[in-house]
Parts: sequence; structure tokens; C-alpha cells
Amino acid sequence: FTIPYLKAEPSLLAIDWSPKILGIDRADFESRAISNRSISALDLNRKLTKRTTAAIYFPVLFSASIQKSIDPLGFDHYSDNLRKEAMDKAARSGHPTATRPFELFRVASKPDTSDFLVTIPVYSSLSDDNYLIPSAEALPIRGFIVGVFRFSDLVKHALYELEPLGLNIKFTYDAARTGQDESFLYLSRLETRSPEDFSLDSNVAMHHKTTIKVVDQSWLLEFIPTEQYLKLASSSFPETILVFSALLSLITSLGIYFLGRKNNELLLSNEYKRLTLAEKDKLQSEIEHTKGQLEAFIEHAPAAVAMFDREMRYLFCSNRWINDFSLKHIQFVGHKYFEVTTQSIKHWKEAHDCCLAGEVNRNDKDQILRPNGDFAIIKWEARPWLYQDGRIGTSVIFAEEITHQEEILEKLRSAQSKAEVASETKAAFLANMSHEIRTPLTAIIGFAETLLDEAVNELERMNLGHTIIRNAHHLLELVNNILDFSKIEAGCVEITKDRCDLFEIGAFIDDSLHKKAIDKGLSFAIEYDFPLPRFFEGDSLRVKQILLNLCSNAIKFTESGTVTLVVHFESKIDRLIFKIIDTGIGLSDEQQERLFQSFSQGEASTTKRYGGTGLGLAISRELARKMGGDVKVESAPKQGSIFTFSLACVREPTSELVEEVPLGTLPLEPESSLMKLSARVLVADDGNDNRTLLKYLLTKIGCSVELVENGQQAISATEKSKFDLVVIDMQMPVVDGYTAVQTIRKSDASIPIVACTADASRDNLTRCHKIGCNEVLFKPFKRDTLFGVLRKCLTNTQSKSKEVEFNEKEFQDQLLRVRQSFLSKLPARINAIKDAANSGDNVTAAQIAHRIAGAAMFGLTELAEAAHQIDKNATRRVAYTTELSLLEGISEKLLESDSAQNIEENKGDTP
Repeated sequence: FTIPYLKAEPSLLAIDWSPKILGIDRADFESRAISNRSISALDLNRKLTKRTTAAIYFPVLFSASIQKSIDPLGFDHYSDNLRKEAMDKAARSGHPTATRPFELFRVASKPDTSDFLVTIPVYSSLSDDNYLIPSAEALPIRGFIVGVFRFSDLVKHALYELEPLGLNIKFTYDAARTGQDESFLYLSRLETRSPEDFSLDSNVAMHHKTTIKVVDQSWLLEFIPTEQYLKLASSSFPETILVFSALLSLITSLGIYFLGRKNNELLLSNEYKRLTLAEKDKLQSEIEHTKGQLEAFIEHAPAAVAMFDREMRYLFCSNRWINDFSLKHIQFVGHKYFEVTTQSIKHWKEAHDCCLAGEVNRNDKDQILRPNGDFAIIKWEARPWLYQDGRIGTSVIFAEEITHQEEILEKLRSAQSKAEVASETKAAFLANMSHEIRTPLTAIIGFAETLLDEAVNELERMNLGHTIIRNAHHLLELVNNILDFSKIEAGCVEITKDRCDLFEIGAFIDDSLHKKAIDKGLSFAIEYDFPLPRFFEGDSLRVKQILLNLCSNAIKFTESGTVTLVVHFESKIDRLIFKIIDTGIGLSDEQQERLFQSFSQGEASTTKRYGGTGLGLAISRELARKMGGDVKVESAPKQGSIFTFSLACVREPTSELVEEVPLGTLPLEPESSLMKLSARVLVADDGNDNRTLLKYLLTKIGCSVELVENGQQAISATEKSKFDLVVIDMQMPVVDGYTAVQTIRKSDASIPIVACTADASRDNLTRCHKIGCNEVLFKPFKRDTLFGVLRKCLTNTQSKSKEVEFNEKEFQDQLLRVRQSFLSKLPARINAIKDAANSGDNVTAAQIAHRIAGAAMFGLTELAEAAHQIDKNATRRVAYTTELSLLEGISEKLLESDSAQNIEENKGDTP
């Protein structure tokens, strides 16, 4: 239907429809809409080339043109700065906008630069704030109708209606602003000279200037008569000017009105009367062809749109509408909406009536029922469409399903709600943690102050010391839980794959919890459901951590009865199953739902009564899932609980199932019954005080001890003598512990080696095991931990007939002597670090700081941590001035305290 209008208006070269296409939809648009052609742009020579990648495009999808000099299909109007400027302006204002004349495309050696475009925006929704948005990219634009005009034809068409009076006309477009010569000269048909030879004389008689408006642009027109006209001059000149200006404006307006869907029927009717029958048939054929193209465009529009008549009968609709409203196999054109649409929206009849009254109706969230019984959420807008003369036709309804968007919004709301609950839970957790941390800290500070009271006897002093240690370990457990959970939330937890001994893990759990259960009057046992694999691939530390947490909880929440750990293997699916069964307080269904949430326990009263962070089970479940398993619970109030920890079990290819607990992995004896060890032990440590303490402890349980102070001496000692065990510090001068262990392993693969290190990181633990260490002791370690490791490594040297009587007072006296020896050397060592720092000797500073860090063995953890930080910084060649000042301050306090204690002791010895 556009061709007749194009024929009737020669200056209107083409009409384009350019929809908005996002960058992510480009490939789909190119393949489906423009037959695998590429979206194009203009190169420097104004010729078409492939468009570069952009966030948004406005390519030509439909173009009607009589002159087929160039095919614009796929050309992106928005890629050209001049076009883009007009489109952005039109999008903001909501009104047609014109460009200045310019060369559209290069199709001839002598281009026509009098062409200009008129752009009309088509919106998906309108807003009063559009003028505030800088470009069409951010506005709710569906696309642009683009009209292509030729200014020279526009003027010629206007002049054609005038008699050849001999007027010369000059058009000027904003030449002052652009700095370019943008004047256009048109000669009277009576003028014989060529434009190149012609010059306008603005001083000639009857010269006239006027301004006309072309869309939103102003043009200056200068009218100068020719000699012939002056001969015919009369008083009609002003009227001639007015007629010409009126005609020119009328022709331009007609073209613009058409682009804005105005009526041009009057113009066509006069033209149509002059056509022959053949021309009428041809015109009708062209109209039908164009109509078909338009219907095809609407049919394939990427939106659900339908047009209705005044009785709300279907005129046509898009494929998206047909799919969304289940009309695929229904004859709907000419039928009323409510007769054919099963998912009818009843208030659309009201919206349709409003459209007939010229009103717009919309709903941003409505609901329809699908034929399958599901509900879908849509948003819609009903608008009146108008005839060209402004009369209201009927309604057009646009609809878009937003079920998926609403689901996302609902998920966001749910996530926000959960976040708020988590925030409240964390706030409650922090309040609880304040209590949990302050309780052991208060005990530690209070009992430590009591220790300084001279009236406290030796037995009371020992009991106070044990209380301080117990509270310190509780505090350490709290901190470790928080750190573990933080790592899990940050995704920083790594699961290693080492060789795990199932029965060694069982022995560790029994050794760790047996005494705790007995002290509470409970029976704790491990039951193995044979056959079981002894060795499997996994992270033994994390398995122990989970089992310790689950079994500790069972003991904590059980007042009487039993706690049993049952170990089972599902051979068909290769899974280890650990069941922790207790006769404790049990859990309700509601408590079980909250149990594995972070910072949560069964209920508030549980936290008050039993304490804890509420993180243990959350950590255990997350760790289990990272190892291909899970933690679940079965329970009822006052009926006890069963916690099930499952674990993916990758067995060693040569590992067979066993029917009994292997020798050497039986639970360790309680600490009160230490077996005598007839073993030769090599101790390698560069700290003299550490060596002294280790020798004392090892000698007391029957070991023969040889001491060395660096890795090279350790290597030499193992080459000369046979040892049952090597205890070696990993950071020593000359040759460090890592290198020494690797060298020893080359000559002796069977000797047990225990690494001692202050670096408790996962990487360091893995490194120690990788080079051949059997066990790793992290400084500071407890005396009982050392004895437990020795029993594990020296099972063949234990004497069942002899028990060691360990004198606690003698040990404390020895520990005090070693500590005093260490403190006596402290000032000189700190001065040596200062000298090394002043001379830039980082190696010496690190070595001395490492020796001071051995203070952790004597309970001087604050001093040890400060020294350890200096060691790390010096090794990395990072400044450690602050750490050195801190170390010096801690040292001074320790020495003052030790001096005061010695004075008091000496006073007590005076008769």
C-alpha cells in the first residue's frame, strides 16, 4: 500500500521500517529476518560494508521504494552519526525529526547531496521523562519509521505547479553552523545559462528572502528574478512567493503525514481517476503485494499483537499471539475474541471499550489459564488505532508473557527473605558468640590472676593450670569453627586425596573421645560392620573432623546411656557409612529443619544450656558434600538420634576387604597408663631449649635420645646409627627439615619420621606427608599429643608389662627450668635480630626469630607468634620494624614477671 504514495510524491524516495535489535540477538535476526545477510554500515567511501559489533542496531527490515538503485535491507541507520543524532532526538521528543541534506549512499561518481531523512519513533511504552534520556539505546523504543526525501525533487515538484516565470531560487541550510557550503541553486526553466556560470545578485530588484519549516529544520529561501521575469514584472511577485512557499510546505507535510500514518487519500483519488484500467490493475496488484508484505511482517513480529474491529472481532494477529493464546488450529479472523480464545481475560472487553473512547489501558501483571491447566502471568496494553483522518478505528492489544521474569522476581524476593533471616540469625549468633568467647576468656584471666596469688599451694596451682588449658582449648575450638565456616563460605576449602587408613581414623576417634565419655558416665564404643576396606582415597583430616564433631555432639547432648559409632561399607555403590547412635535428648521435626543451618542449634535453650557456635553441623555437612557424601539425621524428642555420615569411597586397586581390625590400629590406652617405650630416638631441632624439653619427655618414657641441631647433622646421624624414630623440626639452618627428610628417605624408607612445625597450613601438612613424614606435630603441641604420636609410630617397641609412672611435679619443674633458660637468652637474641635488621641480614634475622618462636613449646604463645611473624617477613624480605617492637615489648613484660617471681621464691626460701 506504500507504492501509490511513493508515486504520488516523487520527492519521497523510500519508506523504511527499522526495528530495535539488541547485540545478543544479531545472529538470530540475520539468519531469520534478512535471509542470512549481514547487518551493514557505510565505510569511509559511503559504500555498504559489514557492520561491526555493537550493543544495539536499527537495521532496515522493510523498505518500500520505486527506485531500486540500492537494496538497503539490513542497513543499520544507527551506525551513521547523522542518522543517529536525528533518531536520538526523535526518540526523546516523540516527534518526527529530520536530518540535514547529505549523501545517503555512493551510487554515482557525482553524488546527490540534497537527500535528507525524516525519522519517526515507535515506542513499546511512553513516558514523560523520555526527553531526559540521552539516546534511543536506553529508551523503550520498538523501532523507527524512516522516510527518505530528495530535496531537489521536492523543489522541482513545487516549481512544476508554477508558470515559468523565471525565478531563480537559492536554498541555504545552516551553513554558518556547519562551516560548510550547503547552498542549493535551482534555475528558472527560462534561464539558459548553466549553474556553474550563474551567480545570484542579492541587490537585484524584487529580491526576496523567506524561511520555511521542514519538519524540525529551518531553510532560508532567496528568490531572485531573471531578466525575462523583470521584463514581465508585476505586482504579483509577493503572491508568487507565497504560493511557492505554501506548495513546498504542503508537499513536505504530506510526506511527513504519511510517515506518521496520516491520510493521503485525497491526493490518490485525483491521481487514481486519471489511471487506465491496466494501470489500475497493476496498482491494485502492487497494493496487494505490499499488503502481503506488511501482513507477513506483522505475522512474524517478535511480540504478541492483535488488531480487532469495533465488535472486537479479530482482524489479524502475530504468530506469537497465536502461540501464546492457543489459536494455532482455530479459524479466528472475523470471529469475536471471546468466541475463540480459551484463556480469555474478561476485563479486555472493558479495555476494548475504553479504546473506542480514545483511551489507553494497560496492566503490568495479569493472569491467564493455559489449556493444560497452568497459569501464566502476562502484561498487556490496549491502544486505539486511528484512521488517517483521525477517526478512532478500534483497538490493538499488545501482550507479553512475563511468567519467567516473575519467577525470577519471586526467587529474588525469597533470596532477600532468606538473607534477612540469615542476617537476624547471624546477629543472634554474634550475641551468643560474645557469651561463648567471653566465658572461657573470663575463666582464663580469672584463674591466671589467681595463679599469681602467693597463698595458692602447688596442688591448687596445678588444678588452676589445667582449668586454664581446658578453657584455652575450648576457645581455640570456637575460633577454628568460625575460620572453617568462613573458608567454606568463601569457597576456599580444599579437599585433598591422600591414602586413608579407616582403622587408624577409628583409633583416633576412640582415643580422642573415650575419656570424655567416661568422665560423663557414658559408654562410648566403635562397632565395625565387616567386611570393610582398610585403605581408601580421601581427606583423612576432614573425615576425622566430621566424625569428631558428630561424636562430640552425641556425647554433649547425651546425659546417660551410650554413644556408638557404627562403620559400614556399601560395596555395590562404594560408599562408607558412619552412623553415630546416641540415647540423648533427641530432636523434633522443626529442630531438625534448622539443625544444619549456619549459626543454628536445635533451639535457643540448647545454646544456653550446652553452649557452642551452632556451626559444627553446618561445617560437617558442607565438608561431607565436598567429598561426595552427606550428613543426615533421624530423631525424635527423648528418643535419641542417629546421625548418618556417608562418604564416597575410592578403594586402592590392591586393597582387599578385611574381616577384623588390623594389629597396630587398636585404640590407644588412656593417658594415665603410659607404656614404656624401648626406642632409640633422634631429635633434630635448632632450639636448644626445645631439644632439652623433648629429651626430658622421651627419656621419661624409656627412650634413648640423641640430639642434633640442624638437618645436615640429622642426615649424618642416620647414616652412622640405626634409630627407631626421628623427630625433626622443619625449619633449621644449614639444611632444613624438608631437605633432610627427603635425603633420609632415600636410604631408609621404613623409619618413622615425625615433623615438628609451627606452620599449621593445609599446604604445609600436604608437603610434609608428600616428602615422607609419617606424622606432623604442630607447635605448640601438648605433651599427651606427643605421647599419642609416639605410641602410634612405635607400636613394636611398647612393653605391655611395664608402665611408666609420670611425676607431674617433676615435669612442671623441668618445664620451668627450660623456660627460665630460654628467657635468659631472650634479650641477647632480640639484640641480634636488631643488629641483623640494621645490616640488612634477613637470613640471620629469620633464623634467630625462628628459635624464639620455639617459645610456643613453653606456653609463651604471644611471644612465639610475634617471632614467627618476623621470621616470615624476614624470609620474604618484608619490613618487620613493628613486629620487632612488639616482640621487644612482650619480652620485657615476660622478663619482669619472671624476675618478680624469682624474688618471691627467694623470699620464701629465706629462714
